[in-house]
Amino acid sequence: MMRDLCADWLSEFDRDMQRRGRRVLLGMDNCSAHHVQTPLTAVTLLFLPPNTTSRVEPLDLGIIRAFRVSYTRRVVERLVIAVDRRADNLPLRGSLHSAVEMVKAAWSRVTATCVRNCFRKAGFVNTQPEAEADASDEPHSQLPPRMAEYRSQVQVEQGDRVVLPCLAQGHPPPRNHWFRLTGVGHTQDAKAGAAGQSSSRSRGSESAVPVKMSDRVSLLPGGALLLHTARTQDGGRYLCVANNSAGEDRAHTDLLITVPLSARIDPAVQVVDVGRSANLSCRVGGHPINGVIWTHNGRPISTSPLSMTPSTAPGRSGKTSSPSGDRSSSPRMSLLTRDLLHISAVEREDRGSYQCLAYNEKDSAQGSAQLVIGEDAPVLEQGISGAPSSTGQQRVAQVFRIRKSSATGHVVFGRRTRPRTLPRPHWRLR
Repeated sequence: MMRDLCADWLSEFDRDMQRRGRRVLLGMDNCSAHHVQTPLTAVTLLFLPPNTTSRVEPLDLGIIRAFRVSYTRRVVERLVIAVDRRADNLPLRGSLHSAVEMVKAAWSRVTATCVRNCFRKAGFVNTQPEAEADASDEPHSQLPPRMAEYRSQVQVEQGDRVVLPCLAQGHPPPRNHWFRLTGVGHTQDAKAGAAGQSSSRSRGSESAVPVKMSDRVSLLPGGALLLHTARTQDGGRYLCVANNSAGEDRAHTDLLITVPLSARIDPAVQVVDVGRSANLSCRVGGHPINGVIWTHNGRPISTSPLSMTPSTAPGRSGKTSSPSGDRSSSPRMSLLTRDLLHISAVEREDRGSYQCLAYNEKDSAQGSAQLVIGEDAPVLEQGISGAPSSTGQQRVAQVFRIRKSSATGHVVFGRRTRPRTLPRPHWRLR
């Protein structure tokens, strides 16, 4: 493996020297991995004797030190992000590819000027005038930014400390700029804002507003955005733009701020007479609220289009909750709004317990109330009463009585008389 890497590097280095028109004598230690069968044109290898120790190490005077500082800084940034992931109960992730990217980014900071200065400080003197300027080597060391670490979604509770990671690698070292996206789609191009413009840029109904730093919001050394105390209004989509002279890269992060849910029904006890209407209001608090389910005596009310099946409503543990019993169906029950249940022409079968269940993906809360039936509606019963007259005919009146009501006695609503001949008895002696 080491021999293959050495052969590939020597081939690339030889082609680069040919393009520059240079001839190079390259001294290498006598390692078996360095003995490669690679045809070279512009580079001549000079192997040092075995067990040879160099008296001067020019590269160690600046290049290796700069690499170590840059690499250590990137490792610390990764550790900070890892600690935040552990706090969010997320698995720690790492890969060989990430390590190689960090090494590549650290080495990219080594320029031709740095190499010449190292040899100059070690006592080497260039007897020939330099025909090329330092800028000729610089383009080969520039790398556009590349996002190495970010999170597409972060969820925390209100009041918690939250870090939005955004680690970009490149050379020159990229600078991070944070924006908050508003509007529909969140596809705003924030390139102009990253260049230093403070005003928000918009496209249609979308805009990217630069995040203002304050005592509560700050930028970490690695480019991550820190919110010391999260608020519900902080929720939304954020855009991190990393740019340098070689280009830019960007990443989106959706921040969700949650507040524990609460629910209660007003009034807690309601007495309604039969035939009258009733309203039950569910007072829901917290964030976010994905929906509200209404139940009657433990059975979901299915008449409302806003209610949903119990299998899709998670409980506090994140699992689904399923109220027992069949679904309650009544054309007299409807939702005027998501939180307001209306019952028209209350009947005795409507009495009992009503619940409203507010839920989201992580939490749920339930409020309950009792509906008590008062007096029944008046029921009119028709009867006949009358008395005989002196002519042998009876005057008959229709009388209506109110049954099971707060009123007592008899009420005559209408009066209609008609002659009626009563039968006379006949007696016979046997």
